Formats: sequence, C-alpha cells, structure tokens
Amino acid sequence: MAKLLGKLEAEFEKLTGGHEAGGSGLRQTLSDTQDLKQQLRKLKAHLNKNIQEREGSPQDNKLMKKRAVIQDKVNKCYKVWDHAVKRQGKAVGLRYACFRKDALAQLKGAPLEEIYQHKIAPANRAFVDRAIGFHISRYNVGDLPLDEGANIVQYLETAYRVDRAASERLAPMGRMIHDLRRHEFDSCAAWASDHGDSVTPRLQFELFILKALQMVKVSGTTHTVKYLIDNVPQNLITYSEDSTYKDVSAALLAKMVLGHELPDIDAIIQERLQSCIRIFTHEFCAQNSLPFDSPLFLTVLSGIISLQYFIKYNQIRAASHVGWTTRDELPFDVELPDFLSHFHPIFICPVLKEETTSENPPYSLSCHHIISKKALDRLSKNGNLSFKCPYCPVHTTMIKTKRVNFVIL
Repeated sequence: MAKLLGKLEAEFEKLTGGHEAGGSGLRQTLSDTQDLKQQLRKLKAHLNKNIQEREGSPQDNKLMKKRAVIQDKVNKCYKVWDHAVKRQGKAVGLRYACFRKDALAQLKGAPLEEIYQHKIAPANRAFVDRAIGFHISRYNVGDLPLDEGANIVQYLETAYRVDRAASERLAPMGRMIHDLRRHEFDSCAAWASDHGDSVTPRLQFELFILKALQMVKVSGTTHTVKYLIDNVPQNLITYSEDSTYKDVSAALLAKMVLGHELPDIDAIIQERLQSCIRIFTHEFCAQNSLPFDSPLFLTVLSGIISLQYFIKYNQIRAASHVGWTTRDELPFDVELPDFLSHFHPIFICPVLKEETTSENPPYSLSCHHIISKKALDRLSKNGNLSFKCPYCPVHTTMIKTKRVNFVIL
C-alpha cells in the first residue's frame, strides 16, 4: 500500500504541475491567471489616475490616446493568457488520462480493509459525514470562485455532498473573504461595525491599514492622507494587544502620511491581507460559535503527533520481548500542544470498541485496566462470576471494580 500511495503522490504532482512537470499544469494555469489579474489591476489603476488628472476634460486627446493604449495592452494580455491556458489545458488533459490510468485505476483495487479494519457503526456514520462536511466547508469556503452565499452552499452540496446546515453557516464568511482578496473591504468593515465591541480592535485596525495601503497604490498620497486623518478607528489609541505589531504599523502609517515611497508595496499588502483574513476568520467563528479549526483536522493532527510515542513504545516492547498484555507494562504519556488539549475526555472500551457514555460508563478492574460497563457485565455474567482480565492474567470479581470518572487536570 505504501508503494501505491507513493505512486499516487508522484502522479498527482505531475498533474498539478510540480518540478517534474517542467513548470506546466494546473499550477501554471493558476499562475498565468493571477498574472493576468495583476496586469488588469495595474492598467485599471493607471487609467483611473489619468481620468482624475483630467477630470475637467473627459474628451481630452491625450486621455483618449491613453485609453487606446491601455485597451491595446488589455487585449494583448488577454491573448497571451488565452493562448497559455489553452496550451496548458491540452497538457493537463493528457496528464489526467495518465493519472487515471497509472494511479486511480490501481487505487480502486487496493485492499482498504487491510489499512483500516474497524468498521464505522451506522449510528455514527452521520457524525463522521458531518465532520467531513464541516472540514471541507471551513477550509475551502473562502477559495471558491463564487460570490453569492447561495451559490457557495449549492456548489458544496453538489460537488462534495456537504450538508447545507454546515455550509450555510460558513457561506457569509466565504463571501467576505472573497471580497477581501479582491481588495474590497466594505463588506468585512460593515460586519465588524455591526458587531461593535465584541470584535477585537485589531480587525478594524488591520482593515484601516489595508485600505490605506491600497489607496497609496491606486490613488496616490493626497487621497491617502485625507483618508488616514478622517477615518482613524476610535479604539486605535487604546489598542495595546501587541506593542511590536503597533510599532511596525505606526512606522508604516508615518511613511504614508509623509508621502515616502513604500518599497514592495504589493508584498506588504499581501502580507497584511493574509493577516486580516486570519483575524477575521477567528472573529467570525467566535461570533457564530464555530470552531476555528475543524474537529477532523484536530483529530488527525493529534494522531500524527501521538504516533511517534507509540512507535517508540513498540520498539522498546519488541526489544524487551514483552507482550503488551503482560502485567508489567510500560506506561507513557502523549504530550500534545495546549490547543489540542482543551476538550472533554472520552474513553473507548478496548473490548467492545465503543465509546463509553453515561448509560455505559467505564469501570476499573482490580488490575487497573479499564473497560466499559457492558463489557464488564458480559465477562462477569452480570456479576455472578469471577473472571479474568482480557489484557492480563489477573482474575477479579464485580465487587473489586470501581467506576471511573475522567477529568481535565
């Protein structure tokens, strides 16, 4: 199976356009499209600047000539982009055929039951599907090429069979993130204003700086200085969450007010934009009682971090020639980051492979192994017999067992 996954990864890298693909494929198409959008933004800003400079004479000959030059550049940019996309489309089509033949066809015959042997109970299937749907919505809703919330919900339902109840709560966030990436800040600013004091001042501060940076790039210094003076957030003076962040921002604002040139302004805007999107996502999830990270992501990440401890334990156990069901076991702790530890504990019965509940609580045997109440009743024949622990040689009786309560320390 490891060889098949390696083959799948290699073929997928070729399809998307990695180093082996010679700089072509889906990634190159995306890059060409981003270049076209950037060129269009620059040409639009240049045209607006010329219109503002000749505001009193819209039929000025120089302005008409400049318009014609810009239109010619737009046409040339579009032709270059169209040619590149068509060429990449043919290459991607051929690579996708190879991908289906060399990777997907083999995956269909893979013995998945050898990888994961525990079947999901029908009663729990809905919870798993809901977790997958929320994960897809949470991390993709801002990247979909759709504007309206209804279209986002419909797309997620059609393409990924995501439950509308999950996607509808995240669709407004996706629309506002989409606006931010198009350098349209009004919808996000209006949302922050509507929620007032419950929104962190840093979001309003970040939007304020982002808009100023965009104005420097498009409209020049004069309009920017007026905006900075007239639109300073009311809570900017009292905002002191991060002094280093404020110092950097203050230096940036000072340069804009003094009319100093900002080197790499596109890189600065992109960096602040990513920061603003992350802060806004945090705020939106908090306001709507949604987790910032999906439960599925946190579960998988916990498993990845924990795996190294189990591998080390297995190596020590194998070197010592000790079985894991012997009486003297090797205890070890799994150290997880704080953000993976703020959850209520659960216990899965190792006998029945079921999660314990208030109706089926966990019980500790005299050897301190823990099983569920249902498993305990089965082993003890409803408390009438002594029985052997399923994981060690110790015999026990019902009277020697104790109910277990897990707590967060």
